[in-house]
Amino acid sequence: MPLSITSRKAIGMRLVGFGTYAISTEQAESAVCKAFKAGFRHIDSAEGYNNKAGTGMGIKASSVAREEIFVTTKVFPGNPAWGQPEKGFDETIASCKNSLENLQLEYVDLYLIHSTSVRVDKAGAVEGVA
Repeated sequence: MPLSITSRKAIGMRLVGFGTYAISTEQAESAVCKAFKAGFRHIDSAEGYNNKAGTGMGIKASSVAREEIFVTTKVFPGNPAWGQPEKGFDETIASCKNSLENLQLEYVDLYLIHSTSVRVDKAGAVEGVA
């Protein structure tokens, strides 16, 4: 199904989101709260941003109901060239659970594989999350 205005509204996905890349954990809570005050309802985070605890505190501290917020986060699949082993099924699931814990959420609305710089075969891992 192509993403259209109708389908986007059906799943509640916002067209514009607030990204948390290059924001420290210490700055993330305030930045996310300010984003909500500015009208953002889509928050984008990632395992590699290393600020999920602050992002989660910002979500929790806001007066915005969880069902009004669309949260995206991403798993970094690893990169052997950088000395990081590729993640398999168990590591991907553990990363998702860790993200939920750090974000202080019961669920995320969109969970992505962050990088295609390595050979990725994550179909089995995605089935376990969905």
